[in-house]
Amino acid sequence: MRFHASLINQYYKKWQSQSPIVLSQSNPQPLTLEELESIIGSTENLFDQKEALDYSTVQGDETLRSVIAELYDQNNAENIATFAGAQEAIFCATHSLVEPGDKVVAITPIFEPLIKTAQDIGCEIELISLQAHDQWELDLNQLEDAINDDCKLLILNFPHNPTGAMISEEQLLQIINICERNNCWILSDEVFRGLEHMPEDRLPAVSDLYEKSISIGVLSKAFALPALRIGWISCQNKKVLDQTLQVKDYLSICNSFLDEKLATRVIPHHDQIWERNRKLITNNLDQLNKHFEHYQNKFKLSQPQAGCTGFPIIKDDQTATEFSEQLIRSKKLMVLPDELFLTELNGFRLGFGHDHHAENYRFLL
Repeated sequence: MRFHASLINQYYKKWQSQSPIVLSQSNPQPLTLEELESIIGSTENLFDQKEALDYSTVQGDETLRSVIAELYDQNNAENIATFAGAQEAIFCATHSLVEPGDKVVAITPIFEPLIKTAQDIGCEIELISLQAHDQWELDLNQLEDAINDDCKLLILNFPHNPTGAMISEEQLLQIINICERNNCWILSDEVFRGLEHMPEDRLPAVSDLYEKSISIGVLSKAFALPALRIGWISCQNKKVLDQTLQVKDYLSICNSFLDEKLATRVIPHHDQIWERNRKLITNNLDQLNKHFEHYQNKFKLSQPQAGCTGFPIIKDDQTATEFSEQLIRSKKLMVLPDELFLTELNGFRLGFGHDHHAENYRFLL
């Protein structure tokens, strides 16, 4: 098997000598320890001083899995497995679901590893694009045409990275119905669930609605805690869940016991953390919109509905790659162009979840 190098990581490495201010982060401003303790209480006595600093279990600490299960409606601790971040979860889940030659359908623009893992396995990939001209709508007729009897897996990602788009619950149910009729699995990247700008827009987890699905979560995005390398999957199918852990045996084997201990304290406070993130995100988005109002002749920014990234489309002849590289050279600001998200739409990912984002928007344009 040949592994593709990460396009985003290559891009960061290419321009790291310029020491740019990064305006493309997909996670909210990380919590400080002071902020975190104001929410969950002191971490001073988090560990029993006589407790052995041992390995965790392969599936993950049972107490942590029980806490994660509270984020879902139809699952319990036995339906949860933890991983060293979402990327390991994506890798293990994909390897548990597909084999060389299988057909995989995915929606672009897309977080690259969601596609590349299946591509490295040797799958046939069919891509469907969100409609940039129509507020990033998903064409369900096009999706239904792509998902047929020989389609093994559909990859979903809502709330969507990089556009911030959402689908309705009715649309989600239609997608599940299409997959169910065609005996197709769904791998649902839900790492931004909890960052809906209007909480009433939050979708049910796909793993709560459909037995042939895997939902992925992580602490680095909606929980604003990338320092804790804890991701997880939720899956009602025990055989497939066990298969993901067989792949994990050759990777991290198990998570950090210390990370899992702290994560167990954090996750029950998800509502407070999500509200903190939402306030920062919506304030920065307001600032971003004010700047883009003056440049409608150059950019089209469809209003993000969730998460802390948008994907402005460039209207003139300049390509997104040219724009992004010019921005780094002239203003030391970094955004990520379309090619890194496996799309030919002429746009770039722009973040609005960090403290420094709003103060730099005026230099962007």
